[in-house]
Amino acid sequence: MLNDIKEVGYGTAYERKLLNKLLKKLVKAYGVRSILEYPATDLLGDPQILYKGIEVLIERSKCAKIGGRKYELVWNFCEMERADDPLKLLAEMVKLTAKYILLIGQNVFNAGVLLHRAYHVLRGSVWDHGVTGRMRLGYAMELVSTQGLAILEHGYFDAPIFVLDLYELGSLLRRSFVGHSHGDLLLKESLFENLPRAFKPAFSHHWYLLCQLN
Repeated sequence: MLNDIKEVGYGTAYERKLLNKLLKKLVKAYGVRSILEYPATDLLGDPQILYKGIEVLIERSKCAKIGGRKYELVWNFCEMERADDPLKLLAEMVKLTAKYILLIGQNVFNAGVLLHRAYHVLRGSVWDHGVTGRMRLGYAMELVSTQGLAILEHGYFDAPIFVLDLYELGSLLRRSFVGHSHGDLLLKESLFENLPRAFKPAFSHHWYLLCQLN
């Protein structure tokens, strides 16, 4: 666990903690029995930690297997903004699901996106996080409407009490937000996660959109 945190960073580990919580909530609320992560990437590190405590059939694939098994929930993490053809990707997800589609994206309205772009400019490194114009919940809603999907719920999550991933900075900050118990890392959930819905877009790093086949 600790080695994995060192690889992905504390900020990414916090994202994974909140995403694991969201997946658990949706699986329980909608009685999901099978999950396909498509396309499956390693943006969040070890997937076994991401799916910890979720006792359903879970598969991951980097390419579509149209015409084979269908899964109750098909989802991906921050792929619409990175895809060559997001509409084609969504159409593939529709063919792979029996019930639900879950899209998760970066939240362009969070100040961290702008600051991270500035960070890339200052370092002279290529921006590799996707098209910022697609990092909107509204864009995702427009996209799913082309496939006739019914929106079940949506919202924002991953709202730590820092703009950028300050888990990466300094022992004082790490002590404030990170604890250890018997060799395991304990990331403390931010109080900002419980902000009223109206304030969440300004503080959250990610949004989610859950849809259902009509």
